[in-house]
Formats: sequence, structure tokens, C-alpha cells
Amino acid sequence: MSNIKLCVFDLDGTLLNSNKEITKETLQALQKLKNKNIQYTIATGRIDILARRYQKQIKSNLPIISCNGSLIRDLSNNILYKKSLDFNIVKNLVDFYNLNNLNFMLYTETAILSTPNNPRLKLLEKLNLSSDLKDKFEVEIIHKDIQNYSNLSFLKSLTHIDNREKLLNIESQLNKKFKSLSIVSSDEKLLDIMPPGVNKGTALHNLCKILDIDKNEIIVFGDNFNDIEMINFAHISVVPSNSEQYIKNMATYVTKSNDDNGIAFAINEFILKSV
Repeated sequence: MSNIKLCVFDLDGTLLNSNKEITKETLQALQKLKNKNIQYTIATGRIDILARRYQKQIKSNLPIISCNGSLIRDLSNNILYKKSLDFNIVKNLVDFYNLNNLNFMLYTETAILSTPNNPRLKLLEKLNLSSDLKDKFEVEIIHKDIQNYSNLSFLKSLTHIDNREKLLNIESQLNKKFKSLSIVSSDEKLLDIMPPGVNKGTALHNLCKILDIDKNEIIVFGDNFNDIEMINFAHISVVPSNSEQYIKNMATYVTKSNDDNGIAFAINEFILKSV
């Protein structure tokens, strides 16, 4: 691993513990990476506005991959890469959601549109309350016809489904109805829908070109199905023990869980001992 130049971290279930925090031990390990001139950044399913607080906490100035790869934007708000959903597809998705009585969110560059009773709203409100003013984001409840939002650029759709069996059934239906879209479960209760060809792997490929870094000089860290393409793209991958079994089978290394300082352990044992 002596040639490693970049580490890329998924947030939820990986860099963050179950309390949505980065532990002191992880921050100390990241500082050691910085001392070795190894850069690092975040690749998340969240909108990047929701990830900036963590990017600042880990003291990284690199662009963030967000919305599962639909957007790469730096901390100065410069968009380096973006891919949006066709609005006719958005309308058809909303019709599908409404027909199946599903709660959903639509992500834009600056805001999140949501159904009124979405279970994710409380989390967003909590994050907004604890954010710096410039890192707050707009949440708008969808009361109008979706046609009223045709001027917006939609990066991702997210639906929350409590029952896992139902989620998998909905995922199957969506894959049949919207064959070109990128559809993935990023959590036990979440289903993400992105534009065609969008995933963390393609976004990381674009970030590598922006940073002039070879894929063999990268280590990625992830825990769920929306990390698969990123894991396949990178030369080396590390996943915490709380990951889905399928993801653990793919990884180069399995570290301790996200609630047991797994990232700090991996940095100290798998990276720093080799550089």
C-alpha cells in the first residue's frame, strides 16, 4: 500500500457510528493519514450539503461525491460533475410512488422535496438544527402537482419502506418499469433511484481524473449495496464488520464495526503500517 494517495469513505454505516458521529479515534487516525500526505474525501448517498459538516470535521478540502454519484461539488460550491434525472422520468416515478402509497424524497442541488409524513423528515430537521448557517439546506413539502417543479434539476430520488420484503418487491417493480435507471438499496429501509449510469464507482472515476490520481492509488471504504461499484473500481477496499455479507465477500479487508472504531483500526493496521 506504499503508493496510496487517496482514501474515499462512505458515511452512514462506515465513517459514522450508529449515533451519526465520527469518533475521536477515527479523527486521530485520519490526521495520521494527512501527516503521510494521503488525501481523503467522502462518497455518500446524501446530498453533499448534509456531508459538509463531516468533511470539515475530518479537515478535508477535497470535493465530495454525493447523491450516490450524481454530483461532485467542492466546498466552494463549484460543481465539477453532475447528472440529472429526466423530468419526464421524475413525473413517472412520482406517479408510481403515489400509486403504491410510498413516502419519497427528491434531491436537487440545494434542496430536498419530501412527502409530508416521511419518516426521514425528523432526521433532516435534526441535522439542519445542528448545522452552521451556510450548511443548512432547504426542505420543501410537496403539496403541489410535480409539474410545478419542472424548472428544478433532480439528482436522486429516495423512498423509505419499513418492510424489507416490500422494499425488495418495489425494487423489482422499479427495475422492470425503469430499466435504464440506477436503482439500489442503500440501507435496510431505503431505496435510491439515480440517473442512468450513475453510481459511486463512475463518480470516483471522474474524481480520479479531476485529481489526477490512478485507481491503483485509492482505497475505498463502504458497507452497503450502493458502494459496490466503488469497491469494484478501486484497487483496495475495506468494509466494516457491520456490512452486508455480500459486500464483505467482495472486500479486500474486513475491519471492526463502525461502532468499534473500525475505520481507525483499518487505517492504523492496513494502511499506516505499510507506508
